[in-house]
Amino acid sequence: MNSYQHYTDGELVAVLLQGEKKAFEEIYYRYINPLTQYARKRISDKDDCFEIIQEVFESIWLRHSELAHITILEAYLYRMVKYKIIRYFQHNQVVKKYQDHFARFEVIISELADEEEEVETLRALIKGSMNGLPERCRMVVQLRIDENLTNGDIAKRMNIDKATVKRYMTSALKYFRKLHSPLYKSRF
Repeated sequence: MNSYQHYTDGELVAVLLQGEKKAFEEIYYRYINPLTQYARKRISDKDDCFEIIQEVFESIWLRHSELAHITILEAYLYRMVKYKIIRYFQHNQVVKKYQDHFARFEVIISELADEEEEVETLRALIKGSMNGLPERCRMVVQLRIDENLTNGDIAKRMNIDKATVKRYMTSALKYFRKLHSPLYKSRF
């Protein structure tokens, strides 16, 4: 059984290239604490730091046969951690951006749902109050509410003048204001 504690970093890399697991373990135990401290100075979340360091060592082991280009192991490991930290912050910025967008989207959807509820309440109120309108005026309001037709479209459908549709809508609005306004109710 080989003990690699007295090997230099260069010797460890040379043995690691051959797939020697014990050489990898020596590198791991030699650098786990200093790399973790380096990451902790930049990232406050201890678990995230630990995960970054584990990813670095996992990458070293998975690519051990491709690491012949490493001349200074310590610098190489710190550089790997540095780039992982940079990607960590970039990823967190993207996540935060999407969380902010999602939060704004939820507010907008909530507001739209509230507005839609208000519109439906108004429609129900208007429909429930239409009995007091003359028949032709009630038909104009119903076409506007149910089918969302313009004055011109209502005029064509009912075969009347556009100005007549406008007069019907004006008198219906006056009727609804009078019927539902607290000012009108308090006067009578």
